[in-house]
Amino acid sequence: MSVPTPESASAAPLFDVVVEEHPDAAVVVRARGEIDLLTAPRFAKGMVGAIDGGARLVVVDLDRVTFFGSAAVANLARAAERADVRGTGFRLVVGASMATRVLEISGLADLLELRTTVAEALAG
Repeated sequence: MSVPTPESASAAPLFDVVVEEHPDAAVVVRARGEIDLLTAPRFAKGMVGAIDGGARLVVVDLDRVTFFGSAAVANLARAAERADVRGTGFRLVVGASMATRVLEISGLADLLELRTTVAEALAG
């Protein structure tokens, strides 16, 4: 007997990441769902791909994140450091995401540029 997993059922996947290119070499990495030990590598790949791809600005949209575990925090910190070394702007959109509290607890909220919306982050 086969039991459908959330990813194979008609329900939305537990995690999804979409990378969108915008004018002026800006890239938005939109994460949705749960970022945990299993899904964090896909999250990191989206951010690193944007940074290494020559983006002038990388905006990481966490507004639709429902779980933000320690692996996500670690990958976010590494991506922010990578962006800094390469001279790439790096901003986070937290909106109403539960990731906000995790960023505050970890101390990253004090170190990174947080914005409420993607439009605000792209505008500078």
